[in-house]
Amino acid sequence: LAQAQPAEVVLGANLREASPPGWSEYLNDYLRPIGCDEILYASPYRSADEFVVISVSRSRRSGGFESPDLDLLGRLTPHLSRAFTIQHRFEALELERRASVQALEQASVGVMITDSQARLRFANAVADRMLQDRELAVVHGRLRAPGGADDRALVQAISRVAGLGVPETVSLGGAGGRS
Repeated sequence: LAQAQPAEVVLGANLREASPPGWSEYLNDYLRPIGCDEILYASPYRSADEFVVISVSRSRRSGGFESPDLDLLGRLTPHLSRAFTIQHRFEALELERRASVQALEQASVGVMITDSQARLRFANAVADRMLQDRELAVVHGRLRAPGGADDRALVQAISRVAGLGVPETVSLGGAGGRS
């Protein structure tokens, strides 16, 4: 089975002929005691450290697997393969997300992440202190600056950054203000 192509459907009888290591133990110690002699396999997903096997087994009294059985598993296997691939990608993205959040949390400067409507999505500890010190505020879920001109400048900057994807620094509070 390890030599089978991904998503290839393999009959247990074909595996018996090739006698892979551990096959007889699996057959004798697991399948036969539960009354299963006929086996159908497919491996929908493989990576450097994972090997997923789908196994369908039944009693010899039920008869051997036929073309419709192989076709059905053959049609399902690519979908299962895609699902495992997507799961693997989501796991990698989650690891990246956790590492990114951890790096942002440890930053010595205030980091705030908002959406295009200035809704605050993330603030590290330094940024939280800025909010507690009322340098900035969250009003109805949206990041705001004290004072009308500062608030407009902040909202416009957030909108530009969201539209262009280019970071921007905004100074608030006039010439002696904060950035």
